[in-house]
Amino acid sequence: MAPAGWLSPGYRPIAPLVHIAAVGVFLDWPNHLGATMLRRALDLRRLRLVAALGITLRLVTTLALALDGKGAYAIIIGNNVVTAIPFGVDLLLVRRWRPKPGWWRVPVWHAYAAERRFGLQRAGFSVLAAIDFIYAPCSPGFESVRHQDGVKEQRLSARTRWMERS
Repeated sequence: MAPAGWLSPGYRPIAPLVHIAAVGVFLDWPNHLGATMLRRALDLRRLRLVAALGITLRLVTTLALALDGKGAYAIIIGNNVVTAIPFGVDLLLVRRWRPKPGWWRVPVWHAYAAERRFGLQRAGFSVLAAIDFIYAPCSPGFESVRHQDGVKEQRLSARTRWMERS
């Protein structure tokens, strides 16, 4: 998505911001993994300490870049890139965590047939719902449906007023 911003003249001014945000998204995986591992281990003291350091680092970075006149870059770097650093640094550099050897194996795809079918059904329904949302106002008869909804609202509001008077 980020490279597409350079192709459209309307989005060209924000394309560098999207690229920087993409770097933050890429760096976020060790951050989430480290925080989740601390929560699962119930190491709440370390979790609070690393979170406090991360918030401080994020605020200092955002303020420093903003005071330097970087504008939107300060917000993107402070809230997207720097936010992805603290738990990742704690996990990979301080605790020196590495995955165990042999952790990756080729998945047995036929064992996940039910989950795959469920996911495809959900995705297909989402696509159909989006199509319906986009094209329903253009279809014939939509005005009558809107009118019926308005009549229902009037009935409900009249009923509510009558119940409030009683």
